[in-house]
Amino acid sequence: MRTSTAEPTPEGITWTIEKDVTKYIPLFSLPEATLVMQLDNVIDKSSGIDGTFIVELSATYYKATPDFPASIPPAAFIPLSGTASSPFSIPTAASMAVQIPINAVSAMVEIYASGADKEEFWYTNCPDQAIPALNSTSNGDYPAKGSFREVQLWIDNRLAGVAYPFPVIFTGGMLLTWWRPVAAYGSLDQPTYQIDITPFLPLLTDSAPHNFTLAVEGQGENGSINSKWFLSGNIAITLDASGKRTTGEILSYRTDPYIQITGGVCGSSICTTTDANRKLYIESYILTGSNQRKKVSFKQDLVYQNRQIFALDGSSQQTTQLSTGSNAATTDSVVTFSDDFSFPLKITLQSGQTGLKGDISLTYNRKVKPDVKRFATSIQTTQSATGTLELSENRASGGLGQTGQVFFYTDERGSSFGRDLIIRNVTEKVKDILSGSLSS
Repeated sequence: MRTSTAEPTPEGITWTIEKDVTKYIPLFSLPEATLVMQLDNVIDKSSGIDGTFIVELSATYYKATPDFPASIPPAAFIPLSGTASSPFSIPTAASMAVQIPINAVSAMVEIYASGADKEEFWYTNCPDQAIPALNSTSNGDYPAKGSFREVQLWIDNRLAGVAYPFPVIFTGGMLLTWWRPVAAYGSLDQPTYQIDITPFLPLLTDSAPHNFTLAVEGQGENGSINSKWFLSGNIAITLDASGKRTTGEILSYRTDPYIQITGGVCGSSICTTTDANRKLYIESYILTGSNQRKKVSFKQDLVYQNRQIFALDGSSQQTTQLSTGSNAATTDSVVTFSDDFSFPLKITLQSGQTGLKGDISLTYNRKVKPDVKRFATSIQTTQSATGTLELSENRASGGLGQTGQVFFYTDERGSSFGRDLIIRNVTEKVKDILSGSLSS
């Protein structure tokens, strides 16, 4: 799980985060294991940042019932991370040698990816081609390397899969009056991205270490990005009971990337357009140690669009972005995993000598079927906010804001939960309506 802190107040705040970690039960069952809870803090009294955190961590176990039987988690997990259980920091190297068990019959990689520093708001970054015109006329420097980011997984120098990340906005991000008290979706429990590498097993079950690399490609020269991204992950593996080696052959491997950047002067502004897509398909047959022959595949079809308008004097910026895609894995033509998503984003920011004002619309639509034995779940949520922030000597001195969120969850069992909420100026609850079978 990757999280962040809630937007603080002078009086202090309390918040709770819950996450279902059932699939990691094999890790909790290890006789000797280390659980790492890492929450970094910055102390800078000159900036008024001098708070501390008191953290409590607990786990709750539930008995299986006929309606909710015990799940069958993967038999093993292999971490993909830096030293001391920490994430890799990109653009530095993010590779590690991994030895896959010889009797592996399925393998799913889960990736955690989040931008920081000049990559925190990567979706608003300016293409390099427009930087000279903007920085020569505005009062500040724009982050470069463009807005497109593709999180990549490489196995032995072969692309195994990618992700178009959701634009997570951490609490207080861009305009802090947007996020009091409603946090941006994903900031407290960041989304992860799954890549099925089962079609690679014929190459990986040879008892030898193989090179797994996590990377982020951007729009800079040779696909470069700014500093930095934090990447980590794990490989969930299912084993064949025979203990014998899984063999097979890769039958088809295709990947087709595309990216195009256009732009120019439109009135008194610079307009940029970035379009990208990625198609990837891998198909193999595997023969398990139990002598079961299976045809397995993994397919991705992702599309990205970003439109930006920059005022030449640096006083305003508009960003409109849409990432969509579908991911699917099959075994003998039966869908064993699927992930369909749509992430629309629209931001308008204006700045002046006395403060900032802006509007945002952030949407997360995603339907995921984790595996053939579990039911699909769907989340559809949109957050819309408007706000102002008054500045005095480059520090916040006041502001107003209103945030609304429409959230709806459904699953294949027929369960549902919805919430329609509007909060104004931190404490004024304009609307709060619950709906769905799980709301009571």
